[in-house]
Amino acid sequence: MSGIGAPASQPDLGNASRTEEQTQDVWEEYDQYIRGDLSNHRIYISFENGLHNLLHVPEDWNLPGKEYHRITHTILQDDRYKISRDAYFQICDGKPGPVEPSLCGAQATFYNNTISLINQYCDAQYHKGEGRMLRFQEDHLNNFVHCTLSNFDYKASGYFGPSKDWDPLVWPMVIHIEESGNSDLALDRGRHSPRAKKPGKEDPLSAYLSPSFQGFSGKKRKRKSIESTTDKISHTSQTSTAPARSDGSPPSAWIENQKVAWARLYCARYLWEMLEISVRRSHAFLVPVNRDHLQLMYADRSAVVTTSIINLRTPEGEAMFLAMLIAFHRLTPKQWGLLPLVKNSFTVLSSGNTAYHREDDSITTKRECLRGLELQLQDKIKKLSMRLMLEDILYYQPGIIGRGTCVIGARSRDIKEWEDQDLVVKVSWASENRQSDISLLELARRKGEELVKERKVKQADLFKEVENLQESGKFEEATAKSHDAQSLVEEFDKHWALNHLPNILHSEDFQLGSENEPMPQTKLALFFSKAEYVNGEFKYETRVLRVSVQERLYKMTTLPSLVGYAQVFYDIFLCHRWLYDYPYILHRDISSGNIMYRIIDGKIYGVLNDLDLSSLRKSVEGGEQTSLQRTGTPPYMAVDLLRRDTHHLYRHDLESLGYVNLLLCCRNKFVPGNPLERLPQPKLNDWFDAKASWFDLGGRKLALLVEFTNINSLIDPSFQDFIPGLNRFLDSLSRGSAAQTIWKSAVRNYTATDAGQGPPEFDHETLGGTISFESIAAFLGSFKARINWDRPRTMTLHKAFANS
Repeated sequence: MSGIGAPASQPDLGNASRTEEQTQDVWEEYDQYIRGDLSNHRIYISFENGLHNLLHVPEDWNLPGKEYHRITHTILQDDRYKISRDAYFQICDGKPGPVEPSLCGAQATFYNNTISLINQYCDAQYHKGEGRMLRFQEDHLNNFVHCTLSNFDYKASGYFGPSKDWDPLVWPMVIHIEESGNSDLALDRGRHSPRAKKPGKEDPLSAYLSPSFQGFSGKKRKRKSIESTTDKISHTSQTSTAPARSDGSPPSAWIENQKVAWARLYCARYLWEMLEISVRRSHAFLVPVNRDHLQLMYADRSAVVTTSIINLRTPEGEAMFLAMLIAFHRLTPKQWGLLPLVKNSFTVLSSGNTAYHREDDSITTKRECLRGLELQLQDKIKKLSMRLMLEDILYYQPGIIGRGTCVIGARSRDIKEWEDQDLVVKVSWASENRQSDISLLELARRKGEELVKERKVKQADLFKEVENLQESGKFEEATAKSHDAQSLVEEFDKHWALNHLPNILHSEDFQLGSENEPMPQTKLALFFSKAEYVNGEFKYETRVLRVSVQERLYKMTTLPSLVGYAQVFYDIFLCHRWLYDYPYILHRDISSGNIMYRIIDGKIYGVLNDLDLSSLRKSVEGGEQTSLQRTGTPPYMAVDLLRRDTHHLYRHDLESLGYVNLLLCCRNKFVPGNPLERLPQPKLNDWFDAKASWFDLGGRKLALLVEFTNINSLIDPSFQDFIPGLNRFLDSLSRGSAAQTIWKSAVRNYTATDAGQGPPEFDHETLGGTISFESIAAFLGSFKARINWDRPRTMTLHKAFANS
């Protein structure tokens, strides 16, 4: 993120949950997250299942008398198709192998000739991209994008990728990409990924393993033994050093492994490019092609789906290829994944093509690509239409899988109450199974109002007692009661905790698809729930598009003083406890990106932002699973959560708060009036390593605690006022971890005959009594400068500070 006031929302799923703040626009930064998503969320299915679940082709499409069968067989008998196909195959068989640009051009020509025939033979159901036939680009754009299926004019100014070479492309609105290659390693064989199939059906890999499967370029060839080892993509395969042969060169197996991984990453980059701006896309398609073989790739925020490979030189493969093209051209814009939320982003040119039209020629970066466009929302209760003018993108998720959170600056165009407010629009793909942050905030607001009413009733009763005591001549008692009543007026004239929570002005959920317009997400959820799996399991998480309008908050890292940092940490600490004690909400994602602040009457108020991963205590303590993964932002997560699958405790959030403070003071330099300066800190920087497993990350944190003696050497001198508190926090955590290790050893060595007693006990709620509300209160209370400790006045929460 850049600038002040960008409320960060860290993603809950996918490898991008490692990121602390907005990733820089360079591929080296993005690739680590994309690789992780491919490793953990890639699933392989048959091409037939891809046609049905992704492109909505009927399951009986190839039976005689069915429409798809009629059209495909008519085209197969057409001499124009045969000539075009054979010309393409001739180029594929060229010696030496055809260079990529000529292959792409020939492929696009063949596809476009086929599309013209489809247009001729299809009935009125044929969808022509809102009136315009979809075509493949026949020129090789900047040597990057090969055969892009679209009805857009790519030469218009518009979207901007990490490389300036990609400027002509309007990435979020690209319909579909064909990635052409001239290598046998270009396609994904699915050997080492989980594979889903219908119950009783064959493994999707079987077609490729069959002796009748023809090798690439139409000739049967012996498969290399290396294929059994090159198909697996892993973190280590991307970064490890090649094992050297006797002559010092890397072995061919290692080299080809890198080529396979690179080809898969290259395709996944395209999918991410199309998906990255969540307000634009729900899903994306890509077709990797190796001459006369191809497969279908699909990605949404829950999965990267790859189909088995088909061979265009076999009757079955050729028919499925034609069915794919027919299906592509019958998809509606929504079924392509194009969301209609942002208006005025495209204009129809006189040529009939659609271009990415922007009046402001100064827009040159990805962050600015939505600036000046209009977002339209609806308040269904008030039956009110709301128009928002979008500004720069403040945050977007650098990965494929997850909520895909995108935060955009905005201004209201027609709501008077919002006219003078700085707003943000938060767009995310939230889990359908999780209680929304909106409902939790509403619960907290109602609880705050309920407490105000209770205190007002109590205040009235106290004043009545004062009157009775005065009438009875008991003036000392009356004075004491009067003070009690006055304290209630000061404390609860406004529910203080709501000053420390985000102010959501509007929220709207969008359900994709309908009975008449089915979406791939719905079909995939049903398919995966009934599927049988080979080589592992897979769970698909159904999501809903959630768009909210919020008051703009300020990033913690823009605070003007050290006292401001201490004040914000204290406010977050108390607000977090209030949520836990009153509306019974556990936050579960304390991180630097979720600690914000607002200014009211010149005073700083810490704001605990982003309740997307929060849950009611009864759900957490009862062990209910509200998402498919453990929650949190790994660099800040408690060691217990990283190293073992356990329930999320209140104590885990306190530990996270300590890590936020620790990383802030160790990895940054504070200069009043300037943004924080990032410092190298080798002992802590590897906490943000996207390639490390959660278990390994927990081990790194544990190592710091084991080695801990004094934090002074790690903290930058500009944050020295925090040293006493951080030393106290790490000492408590170190002692607690040591006690837990001793307890685990005792449990392992316990036998039922030991003194006739049960196994030893351990207080996990407080890590053996070391991490609690009181201990963190003492840690925060050690800050030297004066801050506003008495925010909650007579609240019982304040008692901990009285003794610190």
